Amino acid sequence: MSHSVSTINTPHSTDLYSEFGALTRCSRVDFGLLEETLMNLERRCKNSWDYLKVIHKHESKATFRDKLSDFLLKSAERIITLKVVHRRLMNRFRATLLYFGTSPRVSKETSVQCFARMISEFALEYRTAQERFVSQKRKKHVKGERNRTRGKMITETRKFSATEEQMKQKQMETLLRPADVQFEKRSRSRSQKASKKSSDRTTTPSVTSPDDVTDKIMEQLVKTATQVPRERSTPVSRRKRSRNAQRKSLRRTLKSGLTDEEKAVIMGNL
Repeated sequence: MSHSVSTINTPHSTDLYSEFGALTRCSRVDFGLLEETLMNLERRCKNSWDYLKVIHKHESKATFRDKLSDFLLKSAERIITLKVVHRRLMNRFRATLLYFGTSPRVSKETSVQCFARMISEFALEYRTAQERFVSQKRKKHVKGERNRTRGKMITETRKFSATEEQMKQKQMETLLRPADVQFEKRSRSRSQKASKKSSDRTTTPSVTSPDDVTDKIMEQLVKTATQVPRERSTPVSRRKRSRNAQRKSLRRTLKSGLTDEEKAVIMGNL
């Protein structure tokens, strides 16, 4: 089975089980019971013709007798057709077994249900083994890719090679774009000179090069880094102190006593 599922020559082949849907349905049918059912239908149809003869003797309405006879005729035709189909199917099945190399005796003894079930189970096992083989092959490929890129930076892999090329392309475009703009402006000024034929000379605006822009940015960064923080122009407003901040607390002075000057100040305030 492992050699049969290794799809080297035909990697895009389908599984066997999905193509044998009709054979899987045949494995669920009891052909022995089907043959007995056809024989019972044939016997009942023959008995029905005898019953119809008895009904013709006692039934006076011709329409009712015609309906019964038409129904039995159609039923007999369908039963005969089913028997022919069943006989041809069994002959085709035995011919298939003989083609596979079985003996005539074994082909007669082998039932359709057993043979179809055997093929269906093999197809199911083949599909399971194929899915397992494909999953193992995918895991081995992923493991090999992981081992191949182990120890490398993420920018060295194939996924980021395209992004690096795009970044280089953008850098080249930014470097070449100012020259193109300058050339377009110069061509426009020349066309204006030729059309007007005036003495005034039109000046094209100068396009700054990337080096000048870089120098300006670096100068601005140096200024901001070396700039000393300037002092505030207006002093910070301090909180107002209370009017009696210099006065001592009477509660603390009562313990140690008051001097004559403090007593005079207190009496003056009162």
